[in-house]
Amino acid sequence: MGSEMCIRDRGKETIRGYYRKYVDELLVLLRQRYLMNPSYFYTVASKDRKEWRELAGVHVELAVPANRLDPVETQTYLQKEMVSFFEIGNRSAPDLWSRDTPPDVLSLIHI
Repeated sequence: MGSEMCIRDRGKETIRGYYRKYVDELLVLLRQRYLMNPSYFYTVASKDRKEWRELAGVHVELAVPANRLDPVETQTYLQKEMVSFFEIGNRSAPDLWSRDTPPDVLSLIHI
């Protein structure tokens, strides 16, 4: 997935733009399994809510390169995108969540 994105933009993307595209593509792939596959670990595909393993409140740790990405910005972006992609707390999609707790995202500086 990552090398494909580098080829498409011919190396002209900023690291910030690359990060955002990477997160977006990753979440699209996860969303398909999350919404459609009842045997995937994190899922809301089962008709029985007791079998759900939601992403609401999930803890995510993210390593970001020192001096290349702002850890607060990367953390905030991933959290907001996860809430949007998985419709956590979306009042128009109450069948997709039982808790509206946003993901707990921690960005760690990688040196």
